[in-house]
Amino acid sequence: MDPFSGTWVANITKSKRHQNHQFQSATLRFDVSGDEIALTQSGVNMSGKAESSTLMFQADGRTLTAKVYGIDAQGAAFEQEIVFDRAS
Repeated sequence: MDPFSGTWVANITKSKRHQNHQFQSATLRFDVSGDEIALTQSGVNMSGKAESSTLMFQADGRTLTAKVYGIDAQGAAFEQEIVFDRAS
C-alpha cells in the first residue's frame, strides 16, 4: 500500500491556522494508480461554505504535471494544468 493512499482528516486542535484563513474542517484523499496520483481536497470554511478541488499528478521522474479542477471564490468551475521540471 502506498503511504499516501487513503483519506486524511485535519486535526484542528493540532493545526496552526492563519487568522485570516480559518476553516471548520479539511479532508484530503489520495488515490494512487501506477504513476498517476489523484489528490482531492475538501472542507468547510468558517462561513459554512463547502470548498473542494481535485489535482491529478503524473510523473516520469523528470517532470510532474498537475491538473487542477475546482470552484473559485465566485463559484465558477475552473481547470488548469501546471508542468513542473525536476530541479535536482
